[in-house]
Amino acid sequence: MAEIRTRTLCLIGVLLGGISAPPGAAAQGQPDVIWKSQAKSGYLWAVAFSPDGQMVATADGLDPLYDPCTGELLYPGEGTVRLWNASDGTLLQSRTEDQASVVSVAISPDSLRLASGPVLKLWNLPDLASFELLSGGARSLAFSPDGQLLAVGMGGYNNAVKVFTADGTFLQSLPFSSWVTVVTFSSDSRLLAVGNATAIQIYRTSDWQFERIIFPQHGVNGVSALTFSPDGETLASSGLTTKLWHIPDGELIREFEGVGPIAFSPDGQVLLTTGQQISFWNVSDGSLLRMYDRGALILSVAFSPDNSAFAYALLPGNVVVARNPLAGS
Repeated sequence: MAEIRTRTLCLIGVLLGGISAPPGAAAQGQPDVIWKSQAKSGYLWAVAFSPDGQMVATADGLDPLYDPCTGELLYPGEGTVRLWNASDGTLLQSRTEDQASVVSVAISPDSLRLASGPVLKLWNLPDLASFELLSGGARSLAFSPDGQLLAVGMGGYNNAVKVFTADGTFLQSLPFSSWVTVVTFSSDSRLLAVGNATAIQIYRTSDWQFERIIFPQHGVNGVSALTFSPDGETLASSGLTTKLWHIPDGELIREFEGVGPIAFSPDGQVLLTTGQQISFWNVSDGSLLRMYDRGALILSVAFSPDNSAFAYALLPGNVVVARNPLAGS
């Protein structure tokens, strides 16, 4: 959790330092909000749509806080996994973790399981009535689109990616020399991309051998976000800027303003970046399509499966679902 706080503070510093928007670009007001709600406790770290489009899952919380001088417990720590009705924001289910924040969530392709971390749990949906405890130290989570695998990026003293079956059976561990920041699968589940402090390593899921390694030069904190395009041909990475990579040869295609979480639209035509603004870019030519004032730091972002909306986690503790301004255009 301390690593996540450090990365968040570094990201805030980059944002305040000012990465400028493209020349002539101007923010166009605020997003058209469908619904908005607050975290139960502390920061809201992550947001995800269920693949069936019916639910939004969020992760929030803070670890215990102590007085640095006396050691007195100031806050006991608490984290929450919550499920919301995607259309109107009605709270459907909520489960609380005592003495631990929840910083990551992912929903399986069949919308029947939810993984949460850093205390890695695999919950049954839609009721969150039971879970299976798998591991600790989980910083980032991703289900493979074919529904077969769960990849878990580990932090702290265990720098690795753990691979499980989607129902929680451990398969293997991929070791790393530095802490893993993000994991993501290609849409055909053939590739797993892993971001850490120095590089993006892409594995074949058939034999877990390297397909490619990319050195994105995203600064001392490395890669903060990764996402494959729906066609699997390109990979977007975020750090000091957002970069688009051609997977077959590892070449840089283009670079965008944006230092925070990123997402491809389901049709692959638009890349959403975050930073000083929320920006929507044309993937094919790199042109800016729409830009909004961000209002505050965004910690997570996702498009709805039908491309009609996007959700984001807004510092310090709000989940927002807004209309996609480019839907139908």
